[in-house]
Amino acid sequence: MKAKICGSDSPMNIYQFNRWFLKQREKYLPITDPSQYKFYHMRVQTGAMTFHARYDLKTKFGFTETIIWDIRLEITQDAIRPDSVNYQITDLTVGGGCVDYGTVNHTYIQYRNQERTLELLKKVKNPKVQDLFDVFTPRELKNVERIEYRIPHLWLEGIDPDESIAVIRVCHDRDNMNTLVKYTKKQFDSWFYRFNMIWHPKENETDFIQVQMINVKSDELTARITMRLQIGVKIAQPTHDWNFKIVSRYNQHGDEKWYITMLEVLCHPTFDYMDESLKAIRDVVTDDFMTLGYEIDYKDIPLPATPKSYFILNTVTSPIGEAMITAGSTSYQEWKFQISWDEMDQFYYLERLVVKCKTSRDVEGKYRPVA
Repeated sequence: MKAKICGSDSPMNIYQFNRWFLKQREKYLPITDPSQYKFYHMRVQTGAMTFHARYDLKTKFGFTETIIWDIRLEITQDAIRPDSVNYQITDLTVGGGCVDYGTVNHTYIQYRNQERTLELLKKVKNPKVQDLFDVFTPRELKNVERIEYRIPHLWLEGIDPDESIAVIRVCHDRDNMNTLVKYTKKQFDSWFYRFNMIWHPKENETDFIQVQMINVKSDELTARITMRLQIGVKIAQPTHDWNFKIVSRYNQHGDEKWYITMLEVLCHPTFDYMDESLKAIRDVVTDDFMTLGYEIDYKDIPLPATPKSYFILNTVTSPIGEAMITAGSTSYQEWKFQISWDEMDQFYYLERLVVKCKTSRDVEGKYRPVA
């Protein structure tokens, strides 16, 4: 089976789709009215059938979203009972509001009074939330952090200081289940600091933020902020879209100011975050760390990632200023970094470093000295 979600160019396989689908169940309130489900028969072909399904669901963010599924089934031979045949889903296209992934379609969500609300937001009296407005209007984004190719963070200071009001959730991957975990402001600051250490905009890319309005009222904005980011320190690493969903409310405390009252960090639907972190952490740790010639062992990556893991680098002694160490007899050492996954920070921390004794041996390949 292959599934295309909300206009994405890259179809999901069954494993990726299941991860995405399980996460979707957390977004909506329980269904009490069966009329919210609508099924439409489309057409029947020889050996195949296609139909259309529509769901009107109330989100936990307070608005209604319509979800549309186009499903194609084909008759296939039963793998367990060879004498039997049955219908199996071969192609699935999901559309509708698409508030978490892909392109938001306002035809299928509550969306009104946008111009009036944005004008109200321009009159904001809270300077800490001015960066939030900048993020909501990308053409006016003037954050100096973009020059340094870092993720903007000042707008997070606009989170409501009353923790009984502010709701912050970060998606965790647990046993192939995506779970939104509630965070305090302090916990989220720690998470974001570590996230900013390992993820960054691609160098020379300034248009890495996209903002899509989801729901607009005179005193409330709901939006999805998508940041196209790169992991680790390697220039050739691919970029991935990270989605943050935000609700900002006006005059919550009678002070005519805007505050972020709800913030969700959404899981990426097509990769395992712990796996990607394990692959990238060795470059992040060793960047500007070593003063010897070194070679990172990229072959020994114990995947799938586990909470307790490791990575290895090998070093050789080199004269200061040597451009490259070539094969030959020299002092060689193995460094084994034992690392531990922090569930709330979603980050691998260095727990222990084991350095073996130096040995003399022929060094295979070339080792890089750190400037």
